[in-house]
Amino acid sequence: LHRIPFGALFMDIDHFKKVNDNFGHRVGDIILREFAQLVKIHSRRSDVFARYGGEEFILLLPQTQLKGAVAEAERIRIAVKEHQFNAIRKKIDIAVSIGIACRPHKKIKNYDDLINLADNAMFAAKKKGRDRIVVSPS
Repeated sequence: LHRIPFGALFMDIDHFKKVNDNFGHRVGDIILREFAQLVKIHSRRSDVFARYGGEEFILLLPQTQLKGAVAEAERIRIAVKEHQFNAIRKKIDIAVSIGIACRPHKKIKNYDDLINLADNAMFAAKKKGRDRIVVSPS
């Protein structure tokens, strides 16, 4: 079972606090729902997508190796960047930082390790300038 590839994408909408501050929490909530729909459109039926908290989301990718996880993350990143969010009349740039972790990997002993490494990679993406993908462990 531990040899079956499994990926996790940890996503955070960049500068989301500015959206809430400039447009209000109601518009922020609409954008979160629209973001979730966008991710669902660009993911597979077998993937498991959930809000993790605030503007953080996780996408679990069963039977997905690193190359496939990176391709899916990039598809999502570009889709978000190019999408015109309906809740906001004027064009504002909304982007997402994505951390990726995949097993099998020697640092991943269980699903908690998988999620923690993907989460840490997402924070690394934020530190490196946002609107990017970072793979962990590098």
